[in-house]
Amino acid sequence: MSNGTSGDGNCCDFANPPRKFDRFTVAEDVAQAAFEAYKTIQYRDWVPLAMKERLLTLGVRMPSAEEVAKARDFLAKAGKPKPTNVPEVYARETILLSEMPPTRELKLQAIRVGGLGIAAIPCEVFGTTGLAIKRRSPLKPTFTIELANGYFGYIPPPEAHKLGGYTSWRARSSCLEIEAEPRIFATILDLLTSVAKGR
Repeated sequence: MSNGTSGDGNCCDFANPPRKFDRFTVAEDVAQAAFEAYKTIQYRDWVPLAMKERLLTLGVRMPSAEEVAKARDFLAKAGKPKPTNVPEVYARETILLSEMPPTRELKLQAIRVGGLGIAAIPCEVFGTTGLAIKRRSPLKPTFTIELANGYFGYIPPPEAHKLGGYTSWRARSSCLEIEAEPRIFATILDLLTSVAKGR
């Protein structure tokens, strides 16, 4: 089992009455889907296999000196030993992030199993990004495994950063540059093209 591209997804269907889901109902759904897929398996005694990986260095959305000063002042006025609400948590994150390196190194991978392509990204990838990878990949089908080989937080497309929301909030766990998604996307497509051609 692996996580697909669900960085902007939710398991709740807000348009319909809520359904029960727990480890039993989810396991039943997964088992049923796997059984249906099992019925269509085509067996082969050999397929081409290939894997490529690349390290990609990305910048971090570092807080400014002014933002750090405001965060310190905010927490001092709160006067608590630990944050107890969301504004306090993110003020603390601003301070801690300011003390960390300004770049992160990600391992990106593309895997070929016959005609199947697999992209591996160590972030919470939006569904729109996953669908774009599927469309542009030379391997059919292609799917993406998110949270692979590490964790570097959400990677909203640049236009999603402008909308705000918690997937764009800066923290130590989610701080990559605004252009991270297009840079990751381009690297993954290059890797998928490479394994498709057997290079």
